[in-house]
Amino acid sequence: MSDESLQNWVPSQSPETWIVINTVCFIYSLLLSFYIVQALGDLGERPSAQASYIIWNFGTTLVWCFEAGIESWWNYRMIVVQRQNDSQKISWWRAATSSGNIANLIELLVAVYFSIGSAVLLWKWAITGENLNERLLDVVTNLVFYFYAMVRDFVRLHSILRDDRLKNEMYTQIE
Repeated sequence: MSDESLQNWVPSQSPETWIVINTVCFIYSLLLSFYIVQALGDLGERPSAQASYIIWNFGTTLVWCFEAGIESWWNYRMIVVQRQNDSQKISWWRAATSSGNIANLIELLVAVYFSIGSAVLLWKWAITGENLNERLLDVVTNLVFYFYAMVRDFVRLHSILRDDRLKNEMYTQIE
């Protein structure tokens, strides 16, 4: 895949895509939280609610890893390309840990940590048949995160649209 095709998946470059993805995750999180609360009083519904949560948890942590990973990779690539254009050499470590990318790397590490935890939870549930308690707090935490991600992506989109508008105004003034 080329840099241009991957750019369509980078949250800071294509916030529209991530607005949709994070909104879907947010809405599903909201529905899942209602389902878990409803299932707390119905023993027959608990296994289904538990399965829904575990699968949802694993899937969304993988989406989060992808989102954080591709943003971090993109920032790393832009730093390397800029340094090459300036005819400066930079080590991969220095580019990866530059001030503009460190927050993305931290987010990626947190996402990987939670993905490993969700994989272990999925394995315990699917392979060993261990009975796990519902995780309403996790669902609410993820609900808050996806709300934050939606707002962040709307802000990114607004910034991109504003910059495009300013560029267009500047070009029309020049002509």
